Amino acid sequence: MRKLLMLIAPATMLLSCEGTEFAPAHKFYGTYSVSESCNSGSSTYSIQISEASNSDGQVIIRNFGDFGGQDIVATATNDKIELLFKTGTLLIVGSGVINESQNSIQFVYQTSAVDNTETDNCSAVAIKK
Repeated sequence: MRKLLMLIAPATMLLSCEGTEFAPAHKFYGTYSVSESCNSGSSTYSIQISEASNSDGQVIIRNFGDFGGQDIVATATNDKIELLFKTGTLLIVGSGVINESQNSIQFVYQTSAVDNTETDNCSAVAIKK
């Protein structure tokens, strides 16, 4: 009986830990200082990445591109964030990759007017505060 209990206890512990892993998006959460370089010029600003209410790998990036505090929804998988966001006048397409230490994200993206009259290619480095 004692041997049986010794076998059951570790199995129970393994089962009880199931589902406690963080979603892939969790590693991106935080506030970042961003240095951005675009065809149109360079700028610095802050962004905040948090969980989207519907989650499922989606994150909210507050103030991405420093477009007046605009929140965009992006999809996080493994070490990458995919950006595909459209408002009435703006389209943002690109991606970001988090480093191994999970304290820096390298973004490459394009912003354009929805009517394609203006396009700007950008790269940015976001450093976690």
